[in-house]
Amino acid sequence: MLGTAKLVAFVPVTGVARAQEFYVGTLGLTLVSADHYGCMRNANGNTRRMARVDGYSFPGHTAVGWEVPSIERSVRALVAAGVEVQRHDGMGQDELGIWTAPSGDRVAWITDTEGNTLSVTQSARGALSPLRGRSGMSTGGGRTVLFAPVGTQRPELTPSFERHPALRGRQAEAHDLAQVLRRLIRLSVSTAPSAAETAALTARLNEVADELETHLPEVPLPRFMAPDESPGADSEPRDRPLGGLMPFDLVVGGFNPLALPVTLAFAPPKAFGYATFDVGYEGAPGCVHGAALAATFDIILTAANAIAEATGPTVRLSFRFRRPTLIGEEAVFEAWVTEVTDRRIFSRGQVVQGGVVTVEAEGEFAILNGAGVNRMASGRRRSFDAAAGGGGE
Repeated sequence: MLGTAKLVAFVPVTGVARAQEFYVGTLGLTLVSADHYGCMRNANGNTRRMARVDGYSFPGHTAVGWEVPSIERSVRALVAAGVEVQRHDGMGQDELGIWTAPSGDRVAWITDTEGNTLSVTQSARGALSPLRGRSGMSTGGGRTVLFAPVGTQRPELTPSFERHPALRGRQAEAHDLAQVLRRLIRLSVSTAPSAAETAALTARLNEVADELETHLPEVPLPRFMAPDESPGADSEPRDRPLGGLMPFDLVVGGFNPLALPVTLAFAPPKAFGYATFDVGYEGAPGCVHGAALAATFDIILTAANAIAEATGPTVRLSFRFRRPTLIGEEAVFEAWVTEVTDRRIFSRGQVVQGGVVTVEAEGEFAILNGAGVNRMASGRRRSFDAAAGGGGE
């Protein structure tokens, strides 16, 4: 409906003249128009309206951002212009205040004169595709999305998954298969054809399943995508085992039809998840099943741990269900780290729906050496490649 329409980003301001001086005088945007209610600015062909608001409490997450070819050059220019780069404890930012995301994207945050958080990002994979939307990275809607959406949208089709031995040469087709299966799962619990029609449909689907079963490999498909071990590849990859390394994961695997409909996002020091659960995830009438919420929290808390660069398996999760989380309405998960020790990392989180907290969560995780996980993933990958006769890269 709006995929080809021109996007206009709105940034709330309390002082129009003050904001105009910052965005035009300091950041270099072009002023298009201004009035008592705000001003319109042009940023490389993209329209941003600074809308005057009164009594507004500015959120801590990113309001809007820019993709830049060289983040070091951009940050140095901003600092030279008197703009201060945000620093967050425990994030591992470099001397310029630049944070490297699990995906390899590099991000820095600044604050405008009104209290809005802004970002500049250098993508790990070059220029962003115009079709990228909310997959990969986007600053629309105040979200800095650093992981491809799963469950309801096709992730960005980059060579990243082409290294996975089960997806080489068939990444798009494999994702389409998962999408069709998701649709079938949803329809199987929300439609009621006659007995005869149900039997006929089941027979046809069974034929497809039989045909698909002929392609089962002798060695099970690897679930993790191990680091690139080809000559010249980085010995210490920046990717972490979330959506980017686990295409068949139960929670964030974009190629697993059982994966939850969750979009992972970073707004350091917090991690966010955006999800609208359909009837397939229903527990009590009209409500999201507690098990689906628990599984989502497991990955959202892990994403927060990744910001603190301390990830590992779950030791304990606890929840307080304050009120029902409804299906068919967006639920926003957020999580943050509360404590890191030598062997454990502790996180907390909550679900907000319609401006109300519905669930609170706490988690304890063991800190695991990532090299050990990578060795396990590499071993299974080599076994698969040997059985398939591929020999690896």
